[in-house]
Amino acid sequence: MSADLIDEAAPLHMQLGRALLLAVSHAYDRATAAGDVVWQEQCLTAMRRIDERLSAWESSPRSSVDEGNTDDE
Repeated sequence: MSADLIDEAAPLHMQLGRALLLAVSHAYDRATAAGDVVWQEQCLTAMRRIDERLSAWESSPRSSVDEGNTDDE
């Protein structure tokens, strides 16, 4: 995953979500290099949740995001 995946024309919340996904991806790489299985699992879980949220934002009507409706649990 690289920083060029962050589309500067995208809404700010999408840019931030992708930046966060990139940061967690780097943390996963470091955990893998260190052989830290616990951190790897934590990173994988975080990456899945971030990806799910990004997908939900991409598929939701813009008005629901603008109004702050994120369908959080």
